[in-house]
Amino acid sequence: MGEILGSTLSNIACVTNPEVIVIGGGVSKAGQILIDTIQKHFKESCFHACRDTRFELAQLGNDAGIYGGNATHYRISSKNRTICTANIFV
Repeated sequence: MGEILGSTLSNIACVTNPEVIVIGGGVSKAGQILIDTIQKHFKESCFHACRDTRFELAQLGNDAGIYGGNATHYRISSKNRTICTANIFV
């Protein structure tokens, strides 16, 4: 799994050139072992310019999507001058 994630993220990094890649959700529960494996395969297949990309585990765990969705919804609503927030728990 770490090999596939590492090589896939290196392809994405070629286009986006991120400073940090945050691993979240259920897969992040694998911890530092997963980060080390991803980073190894990432560095094997990425461009030289992306080699210093850092990998970190999400601090919010599985709730990150809820917080991000809520923040995005609030930003869109506030641009329309409507204050409306919603939390969806699945």
